[in-house]
Amino acid sequence: MKGSKGYWVDKKSGELFVASGVGTAKFFADTSVEVLDYNEFTVEHISPTVEVLKIYDNFGEPSINSNIFKIGLVAGKVELETKTSYGGTHPNRSIDLSTDKHALLIDGATLYEVDGKGVKTEKHDLKALTGYNDDTFQVEFYDDEYMVVRPYFSGWLTLINRETKEATRLADHVLNEEQLAIYKTADFSDITFSQWEGLSVIGREGNKLKLNHYWFLGGKETELIFNLTK
Repeated sequence: MKGSKGYWVDKKSGELFVASGVGTAKFFADTSVEVLDYNEFTVEHISPTVEVLKIYDNFGEPSINSNIFKIGLVAGKVELETKTSYGGTHPNRSIDLSTDKHALLIDGATLYEVDGKGVKTEKHDLKALTGYNDDTFQVEFYDDEYMVVRPYFSGWLTLINRETKEATRLADHVLNEEQLAIYKTADFSDITFSQWEGLSVIGREGNKLKLNHYWFLGGKETELIFNLTK
């Protein structure tokens, strides 16, 4: 909702409706959304003319599958639709906004950046950038110089230099040899490794990328630093 405007989506047909004030909801657009079970609907207001609708659908037994649909609206028209599917016990850490408040939309292995004018300023092929052939990715950090993404099944948190396109597997630089040896032979689909290699992004401070590491043997958490300039 924004002010007196609200959106609704038909779970089966994907038809999108809009209503203003106390008026009757009116058909707005056809979409590819298909909700299978429980859903959460949110609206991200990027600018006065750009909105991103997000439909989160959690389904299956025991509710370990999810589809995330996003609909980019520009000046009252549907300009972009994306869908990402996750399954298993891993958390969803994908962010919705870059550090400068541009919208981030993932369509499987393709990441779009949309600015406040509704322009798709970037389109990233995450398979090509990371070298991983996963069909599903998450994005955990994104600014004008770097992004940090994760191939959902391969699992390794990966830093991408947006200018040079260089990819860096962060675990290789911040974990010790014992930890790396275990993770390199681990099956990340096993619930033991629900946190993958245990890394997550805290944020960036200057040329330092701050990371948290969860060690699955005992649950200890440690803050680690990766230097962005060598």
